[in-house]
Amino acid sequence: MRPRRWAKSTAMSMVKYFFDINNSALARSLFATTMIGKDAAFMAYCGQFPVIHLNFGPCRGSDWRTMFRCLRNVICLAYDSHKYLLHDGTLDRVEHQRFEDIRLGADAADYLSAVARLTELLERRHKKRVIVLIDEYDKPVNEAYECGYDKEALPFLISAFTGALKDTK
Repeated sequence: MRPRRWAKSTAMSMVKYFFDINNSALARSLFATTMIGKDAAFMAYCGQFPVIHLNFGPCRGSDWRTMFRCLRNVICLAYDSHKYLLHDGTLDRVEHQRFEDIRLGADAADYLSAVARLTELLERRHKKRVIVLIDEYDKPVNEAYECGYDKEALPFLISAFTGALKDTK
């Protein structure tokens, strides 16, 4: 039997809530009565890491321009969920402007390195490694192949997300 679509999304959300440093009290309360909550070794990681959650599930497009707009929106949402960086002294003036450009979906923003940059900013702010969760990562790739714009899409997808996921330490 094939699992329902919401099950994947719910599982990914649970992982996000478990690790997310910005909601550690909520995470501890959500998992307190579970088997995980009863295991001190697991709970030592609860609410301890900055998390970037990218969900490509809604990304569809019959051409690269439409798909890029969707990918850009996913990145904008990730930035918006960390907008506290704009007000806590983490960013200098130039970084602040770049962050806002991406968060607000400016056409001229650098979306190619946006996820890698957000990872670096979060690591600097929290002084901890960043967890990047990518839900339905294959959706944009499959859509690009099926609709025939894979030669345009793949270089962007490879550059934008491989750089963010490389272990640099």
